[in-house]
Amino acid sequence: MKKNSLTPFQLPVQANRILDVAADLLMKWGYKRVTVGDIASQAGLSAGTLYEYWKSKKAIFEAVLLRELLSIWNELLEVIEADPNEVLLHRQHYTLQILLGRRPLARAFFSGDSTLLEELALKPDVSSQQLVSPKELLLWLRGHGLVRTDRDLSLQAYTYGMIMTGSTLADPFLAGEEQLSVEEKAEALAQLIRDVFEPSILPSPGELRERIVPEVKQFFMRLRDLCQERIEERLVMSQKSSEQKG
Repeated sequence: MKKNSLTPFQLPVQANRILDVAADLLMKWGYKRVTVGDIASQAGLSAGTLYEYWKSKKAIFEAVLLRELLSIWNELLEVIEADPNEVLLHRQHYTLQILLGRRPLARAFFSGDSTLLEELALKPDVSSQQLVSPKELLLWLRGHGLVRTDRDLSLQAYTYGMIMTGSTLADPFLAGEEQLSVEEKAEALAQLIRDVFEPSILPSPGELRERIVPEVKQFFMRLRDLCQERIEERLVMSQKSSEQKG
């Protein structure tokens, strides 16, 4: 991470305010309907002022999504630091589902909600934040004793992708009385991952903290730093430079 790099909470106050307003309008109206004028009006600024901070409408909304992702990675880092069991695949997904339940915009991003996000749902520069493919992730977990090795890796990767996709798309197909709470859905997903992917005997918390936690933390820090860099790229250069000098 660059010495003077920004986090969303170190952005100029007005730049953060613009993102706050844009996030609210995005959830209400969707990407296509919101204009720079709408954001400026709600923020109590002129459209020209918005362009003093952000390069374009698209840059504003990409920064909104990146800020959501950065917050997710920071929260996952906090829970992993507090409990080494959180590096286990089923626990990570339980916690992620809980976090997404509190962050509807982040959930829309993870589920690829093209109705709300339009082209933002498919923007490679924003959406390629995972750094590794499911197959690469599972291979790493297998090597550390966190995923069973008696199944074909390619089939595991396919199954994993299928489960992840299904977990984000199931709700619209459930009747009102069939809907589950966020906690119930998180528990169901975690139990499925535990049963399908993980070995019956997992490393002890002590082993996890010593061998696994440092590497998993590094991975999430890479994700966080990448989001941070992408946000900086969308700032107008004069704002980025002035903030770094300050």
